[in-house]
Amino acid sequence: MSSGFRPEWGAALDIGIAKSLLGVLRKTDVARVRFQTMYDSHLRVRSNPQGPASFVHAVISGHIAAREGGLDTSPQTHADAAALALAMLGDQNEILEFVASALSFGIIMPRGLNAEEATRLLREALPQSDPVGTFQSGSFEGLTDDNIVWGKLGPILPVLGLVRRRLCRVTARDDDENEHYGTGFLVGPSCVLTNFHVVEKLPFNIPDTSRLRITFNYASETGLSDVIPTEYEAEADWCLASSEKGTTGLEADYWWHNSGKRNQWLESVANALDYAVIRVKGAPGPQRGWFDLTKARDERPDAIWALHHPGTEPQILTPGGVVLTKPSKMVRLFHLASTAGGSSGGLLISDKGQIVAQHHLALEGKADASEGHFKNLNVAVPLCRIAEDIAKKQATERMAETGVLRPLGGCLEDGHPLLGRQTLLEALMTLWRGDKRILMVNVESPDGQLPPSGIGKSFTHEILRTVFKPPEHHHILFRAGEIAVDAYTQACATVASFATAEDLRQLPKEPDTSTSGYVQRLVRSIMGLVDQRLSNKLVWITLDNLDVHRLSDASGREFLATLYSEVAQRPSLRIVLIGLPPKTQIGGLNPEDMIEETLSIGELEGLDKKLEIWLLEHTAGRGAMDKTSLGMLSQILLSAAGEEAPLAGLGRFLHEHVSGSLAKSGGEDG
Repeated sequence: MSSGFRPEWGAALDIGIAKSLLGVLRKTDVARVRFQTMYDSHLRVRSNPQGPASFVHAVISGHIAAREGGLDTSPQTHADAAALALAMLGDQNEILEFVASALSFGIIMPRGLNAEEATRLLREALPQSDPVGTFQSGSFEGLTDDNIVWGKLGPILPVLGLVRRRLCRVTARDDDENEHYGTGFLVGPSCVLTNFHVVEKLPFNIPDTSRLRITFNYASETGLSDVIPTEYEAEADWCLASSEKGTTGLEADYWWHNSGKRNQWLESVANALDYAVIRVKGAPGPQRGWFDLTKARDERPDAIWALHHPGTEPQILTPGGVVLTKPSKMVRLFHLASTAGGSSGGLLISDKGQIVAQHHLALEGKADASEGHFKNLNVAVPLCRIAEDIAKKQATERMAETGVLRPLGGCLEDGHPLLGRQTLLEALMTLWRGDKRILMVNVESPDGQLPPSGIGKSFTHEILRTVFKPPEHHHILFRAGEIAVDAYTQACATVASFATAEDLRQLPKEPDTSTSGYVQRLVRSIMGLVDQRLSNKLVWITLDNLDVHRLSDASGREFLATLYSEVAQRPSLRIVLIGLPPKTQIGGLNPEDMIEETLSIGELEGLDKKLEIWLLEHTAGRGAMDKTSLGMLSQILLSAAGEEAPLAGLGRFLHEHVSGSLAKSGGEDG
């Protein structure tokens, strides 16, 4: 044991909390390694000397205390370990917030429930929990003095994890080399929404695209601080749609408290919505998700939460009440959440956890405020108005267009570099859009020879999981050598990642007619569970190693053939076959639904150029190295990595010796 282990602290475990957590988390799948990373990072931020020293400490201490309290736990299982670690935090509100963030990031994956429903179950399991947030700022402009907001965190927790992934900092450099900062958020696969006044000094066509940059960050308390901040440049013709900012107010002091003057101003800005839709190079949306503006409601909330990048700060959350705003046909929303320079373009969500508006400007009275008057007041533009204007400009469909897909920082989820495989990424985007539903990844073998080693086939599934993450996506992986001969066992394996034990019991076990008839009935049952449990996700079923382990001709193969026939009827289902020999005939496969990617010996050629591209990606492509230095470094790395299995060897070498150093030297901009 390490010196940080304090077994006596285990007695502080609340058995009731632990029991409630076990009841909920045993109905979920927990990504243990990611959960542990998130938990240990949370402890560093928490800095509670009376609390656990680490995830391992918390699990062991919790297990000891649970056993002494008569509670049976199995810390070797991921769900029990997570429940014990959370229970050792002690504070129910802290536990609820932690779990909600983990749900939003797909670290805790409830079977058959979405994040909001799972959070509700947890709140019911911890009945004393009634989280209340009290925030007051003291240095920002647009302060709302003496207006403390009391807001329940529960309804907004599921959306906070999504906002953290989709919120970004916008940097615009004008003709005089002055930089202007604002906030934005994803509204399409390759589109970010911000205020027009943040980017108004830029021409609508900028050959030097580094003048408009979009930076995504993860806050340290999410447990994902080891992810490199990623930066995207805008397209040269960056502005997809926009609206002028309009007048920023009347000359009269405190005019906003005069209903006549306020209505006069609102009428003058009805068609000036101060927004710009920025098209970025690349496709951050498929990896991070985005907010659908057409789903923004035309409702006046009682309170809002503003998420923004004030100044050069990381993501900040500030609450505030909504005042002076008419409940119908809003063209502006007046709110009391504190903001600062850089907050422009920030996202406002309601106290019900729904996207509402985009922060626009701050109003400030010059004279002392009269009783009942707001000396400082902030203004936002309702997103439903922006969505209407974008539709009028016929830009809604263009917002759905997607740029080139690349993993964040050029690396897979485990940090392994991705070299080449651009045709695979293009094929995955074709599947993601729904143009095709089935992808076959083959390895080209010279006549009479084994396929070349280290060509990259084994990383196909890791690439898929990296670029299409939970909670929007759900992945089911089969390795051909592990596929059972009988269809029932195979069916149970298919649904085990998302279904409940009761769901499994309802699957038909015995053939009632022919094998073909039974398999069809079994597949229909599985598809019914997919519709019921995963209706809000894109479901990816991957079969790997089909070139090493051939499928049998028994009911397992019949099961797969029937599964393919369901693809056309399930818009949310995708199938990826890795290594299936090209001439293999499987019934149900519609050639029109299929796309092929063949890996050839050519993947092992031109590694120096592939490496240069990766180095530029990993340093955010901002001129960190000149062309000569880049070429020299590429040759040195290739030589050091060795020649055996070149892609695998080079990737291993970069992961172990290069990635971390480049990330640290890149600073905030990665």
